[in-house]
Amino acid sequence: MNRAGMIHATAVAMVAALLTMRVAGAAEMSAERPRVDLFQAQSPASLVAEHKPSSTEPPSLPLEPPEPASATLPADIPQTKPAMPFDVSGEWREPDRHVIVLEGMGRMFLLCGRCGGLRDAVRPGQALAGGYRVKSIDDADVVLAGPDGRPHRLPIDRHPH
Repeated sequence: MNRAGMIHATAVAMVAALLTMRVAGAAEMSAERPRVDLFQAQSPASLVAEHKPSSTEPPSLPLEPPEPASATLPADIPQTKPAMPFDVSGEWREPDRHVIVLEGMGRMFLLCGRCGGLRDAVRPGQALAGGYRVKSIDDADVVLAGPDGRPHRLPIDRHPH
């Protein structure tokens, strides 16, 4: 056999050995790891099925109730009131009306004091969301009454006209 024939035979033998090792390795890997179906078939009933607890024992309750937050806060840290859930995000003015855009609680509201033709506009005295009502609207502020009845003033002047 000449030199070229030996090189060819050696190369063929090496390729055959590598393929054998690759097939054997793939078989070992598939034997080691089970297949996981990432996209299992589901029915509408399985999507709304109630969660069933894995244990029949009731959950254990803590023996002592936790201390109230005010008892664990140092006296020098001022306690803040909850943030206002609404913010004035814009406005526009026309000769006969002034419309304020209010955003909050995942919604957008148009507020207007004299907008008879503006559909879905919230006027003073009407409810917004979360127990808040529009108390008054003027050129500088929107005043909302909170669920507890306390007034909350939102300035309008920071938005361009």
